[in-house]
Amino acid sequence: MSQYQRLLLITDQHLPHSPAVRRAAALATASGAALHITALVQPPPRIHLIESGMDEQARATYMDKYRIWLEGATESLRNSGLQLTTEAIWSPHPLRDILVHAREIKPDLLIKDVYLEPLLKRVFTTPLDWQLLQESPVPVHLVNQIASALPRRVVATVDTSTGDDGITEFNRKIIREAEALALQCNAELHLLYAYDLSPAFMADPSVTMVWVDELRAALLEPFARLADDYGVPAECRHFLMGSPVGVITDYVHDNAIDVVVMGSVQPKGLGKLIGDTTERTLLIPECSVLTVRPD
Repeated sequence: MSQYQRLLLITDQHLPHSPAVRRAAALATASGAALHITALVQPPPRIHLIESGMDEQARATYMDKYRIWLEGATESLRNSGLQLTTEAIWSPHPLRDILVHAREIKPDLLIKDVYLEPLLKRVFTTPLDWQLLQESPVPVHLVNQIASALPRRVVATVDTSTGDDGITEFNRKIIREAEALALQCNAELHLLYAYDLSPAFMADPSVTMVWVDELRAALLEPFARLADDYGVPAECRHFLMGSPVGVITDYVHDNAIDVVVMGSVQPKGLGKLIGDTTERTLLIPECSVLTVRPD
């Protein structure tokens, strides 16, 4: 059974050599989904043109050339039998245009290459990918370097540290999204929870190992129950202690994980400067990310 009906790929002039294009085309082929490619055309560096009429003429000429290029760049995909549609849009405000397209098209996945900004620039601006994670109305698959067009190993990362109904349902939504991707690609599905006890030790140096064991058992029980509900086998359950970013990074490296499926959380305070767990996971070059927002 197909897990996807409609895919949206956001791209630009990197199209012919884009990992996201390879992933989108492979998912569309595997699922039979329709693939819509939107190429964002941002204003090129140019000398200011005084007359507004000249500006419009220059823009029209530039867009005509871009559309011709887009047709040529996607010809091989079209000839492969995909249900493919393409468009090029003038986009001085990429985030706004992407969000408008996502709401209009309502794809099962919005797919895009990861573009990393220098650290200094991130201090003063919010990169497009980070903004997209926070605001997209549909799941976002940001594609990094990929070893294969279709993922072979997918891990859903959850947090069962609270019994709040909203958090519990969010965990289930993350697993369902990971399960859909794994089923579509015939990939292994893993479940990961990285629990960090260091704040407790820092707050109270007298914390004993007995207390640690009790807390670990209390965190493990809902994690195991969640894994049981989705039929995740024991060898694919990973309950690991440590900071989430460190645990996820090591786990991805050690297990050749292709996609990490996780929740997208609005960063607050210092998190905006550093980037929260989801955003920092984008820095792992060997792995792509699929993010889900809470309802």
